[in-house]
Amino acid sequence: MNRDFEPSGEEKPPVQTKESGRRRALSKAMAGLSLSCGLWVLGWPAWTFLCPLFAAEPTAPVLNGSWTLLSKPHLLGHVIWPWAVALDGEGELYVADGAEGGRIQKRDLSGNWTLVASAGQSPGGLKGIAQAMAFDRSGNLYLAEGDRIRKRDNQGNWTTLATQGKELGQINRPRALTLDREGNLYVADGWGEDAQVLLRKPDGQWTRLAGNGDDVGQVVAPLGLAVDAKGNLYVTDYETKRIQKRDVTGRWTVVADDAKSAVDLGSPLARGVSFQKLTSDVGSALYVITTGTIGLTSTQLLKRDAEGRWIQLAVEGSGLGQVFDVQGMSVDSTGNLYVAELGNHRIQKRDPNGTWTVVCEALKEPGAFLRPSSPALDSRGNLYVVDSARRQVQKRDAQGRWTVVVEVPNQLIDLHDPSFPVGVDPKWPLPFWLPVFCLFNAPWAVAVDRQDNLYVADSGYNRVMKLNTGGQWELCVPSGRAVGQTHNPSCVSVDASDNLYVIDGGRRLQKRDAQGRWTVLAETTGPNDGVYDICVAPNGDAYVLSLMKDQLGLRMPDSHGGWTMVAPWGSGLGQVAWPVGLATDAIGRLYIADFGNQRLQVRDVDGKWFVLASGSEAGLLNRFGPAGIAVDRQGVVYVTDSHRVFRWTPQPKAKAATRTSQKSL
Repeated sequence: MNRDFEPSGEEKPPVQTKESGRRRALSKAMAGLSLSCGLWVLGWPAWTFLCPLFAAEPTAPVLNGSWTLLSKPHLLGHVIWPWAVALDGEGELYVADGAEGGRIQKRDLSGNWTLVASAGQSPGGLKGIAQAMAFDRSGNLYLAEGDRIRKRDNQGNWTTLATQGKELGQINRPRALTLDREGNLYVADGWGEDAQVLLRKPDGQWTRLAGNGDDVGQVVAPLGLAVDAKGNLYVTDYETKRIQKRDVTGRWTVVADDAKSAVDLGSPLARGVSFQKLTSDVGSALYVITTGTIGLTSTQLLKRDAEGRWIQLAVEGSGLGQVFDVQGMSVDSTGNLYVAELGNHRIQKRDPNGTWTVVCEALKEPGAFLRPSSPALDSRGNLYVVDSARRQVQKRDAQGRWTVVVEVPNQLIDLHDPSFPVGVDPKWPLPFWLPVFCLFNAPWAVAVDRQDNLYVADSGYNRVMKLNTGGQWELCVPSGRAVGQTHNPSCVSVDASDNLYVIDGGRRLQKRDAQGRWTVLAETTGPNDGVYDICVAPNGDAYVLSLMKDQLGLRMPDSHGGWTMVAPWGSGLGQVAWPVGLATDAIGRLYIADFGNQRLQVRDVDGKWFVLASGSEAGLLNRFGPAGIAVDRQGVVYVTDSHRVFRWTPQPKAKAATRTSQKSL
């Protein structure tokens, strides 16, 4: 067997037997298929907290190669997935975002940005994105990140104040932090039966102020905390749809809830509103993010002044002065409000006069990504990558230049507008409620055929589009639930025989042959079953990522319509946890983007397993793990993670030196 690269280490991986010829015969029906779609079934923000699920085996043999970053980095002064903001006593702004696996930046009063903390194993290393931050009057920073709460003093020293557990003073998933003038730390933690509000005094003593429940003084989903100038504590509860107040004597009252707000307060609130993030200013005004059905918008930024009057400051949107998916807020001593918008990837500032400005935002140049997945390669060395967060498809040519191939415009296109895209046929069936139309709604996966035609699965419009080599778009698979139609397409691929494969929302795998005939290759029937990804090796071995009978794993179909497990759920070598992409190379190696275990695994043609890279490798694949994978014919691997695109080039096998003998003279 000819190998292009060799594993490092001496440990021998477990060997799996070759599959039966009957299974291989069935697999050849799908020969040539190579699909590497990102399995983003977890959505945001749930996937943030699920990784890492397991610790990959440290003794697993690792393949040697070199890594290159292909995408553009989000440097200091830019943010992606901003989750928390805080202001110190000097008015300097601290921002926690998801770049490079999690970091905290500081913007000083002159507008200069510096790095305060980043992901890693150092004493100040972060486990991921910080969900909440707050400062005390001495300039100490308090930080909630996943399963712990830490303190960074004004000298830069780090201390862990709380870790995960069920005992008093332990936390589950802290959502908000705040401090009062005396240095008491308040923590909103957990959800459901684990929900609680905790108080930590400066001497380290912990007290539970509220536990789980629907009564006054109890919480179910506490997401926001604030302390006013008088020392009163305010708590928002997403599930019970209310804001509670705990005064300095310890008495709890309901300040606002969805049932009585519109009547009693005469405010922009309405029934069905849920209260989320919360902050306060020096004048005891509250700033609250609400979600729910309010007219035509579902998100509002409201202010409740010291007299109890409610004022609407912003509604949902992406424009200046609009907000979307707010995860953190903070107010400085002069009344400037800073808002961290996860959905818009930016920090906005609202001054006391009501003027909005953007403080920082995500890099918007081609080559910069927010959530890249589903890499695909054509014969000319062009790399295509989907960015589902930006609703784009970008292309990197062989010279390293990035361009945007598909982009959903912010404004829909009028069908009678002369700027209507060339090559679009207005006769295509459109949703009956759309007076206007744009070419794409939610591009989710891409594939390239032998002729270098590009296929784009659009989960928003429920169809597959094809960009031919002449630059014209064609409708490839229409919307619908019948055979030959697609609903919520999550994966698409084309094999060497021009057969097209489409997975519909994890429920059905269809094939269209070169003559246009459709067949269903796999369809799930159980309520929890699913088919998410598939690839076929050159020898015809098919690998299908599926969830069956509550068991997620990598399977191979057999000739009797059943399935054989190849890689079960787990953290060991040859096991997977939320794998999000599959690919094969020219000689039949299988590559798996093992999201839950933060690693890339390789299954050799003889059934041996190796680790190509793990999250601990120089920050590569960071805490979030890989999101998609593709391999070219030379064995070069292309990988996406939470916001970056990498290339891995295998190290050639070292040739043994030839030993020659010399005759004695």
